[in-house]
Amino acid sequence: MDPEQLAAKLRNLTAPFTSGQLVTLALTFVVVISVVIASAMWLQKPTYRLLQSDLDSETMGQVVARLKSLKVPYELDEGGEFDPRQVPDPPRPTSVQDARIGGWGIPIVRHFSDGVRYRHEDGRNCLTLLFRPTAPP
Repeated sequence: MDPEQLAAKLRNLTAPFTSGQLVTLALTFVVVISVVIASAMWLQKPTYRLLQSDLDSETMGQVVARLKSLKVPYELDEGGEFDPRQVPDPPRPTSVQDARIGGWGIPIVRHFSDGVRYRHEDGRNCLTLLFRPTAPP
């Protein structure tokens, strides 16, 4: 079918519709296609979750062996050393518009605890929060 025949068929197909109806039809088509594409992309997106943490080496070896036997892809992450005492407080905003979302967890923990102790031992981060006992009201 040549382009002229295709254009003629398209004109015949759209002839009964007003221009407003054609615009609505075109926008609906674009929205539907966009939703289909977005849904396909969302369904294809991998989900990463923490499988397990704080396992001894023998138990972790069993988990890895089972993942391998099931041919499940996995990634081990040792995490690395992280001393939260070295994290500076974020700058205080001068207005609500200047305030950033996030970054206040460590300062809040420092504020409400009586002390924070940290050590890195055997490749692990160990954090101890200190709280003084208080008398009941």
